[in-house]
Amino acid sequence: MPEQIKDLAGLLEDTGNYPLFVHCEFSNRVGAMWALYRAASGVPAEIAVQEGWTVGMRTSREAAVHEQLGLPPL
Repeated sequence: MPEQIKDLAGLLEDTGNYPLFVHCEFSNRVGAMWALYRAASGVPAEIAVQEGWTVGMRTSREAAVHEQLGLPPL
């Protein structure tokens, strides 16, 4: 997963890519990736998870995000 987050960060942080549209069918994967990206960018893990929920992450991905971020299991 860390390599995927680095790839996403490269896309998001290069303003030459704007406008940028990131999606998946249900936003679940996008929300999970957003949470991991934001945490890797220095946002506190709990806030990053909340942002992931806002973007579309669902419970089916949240456990894996918690594990990646070292948060307590659900």
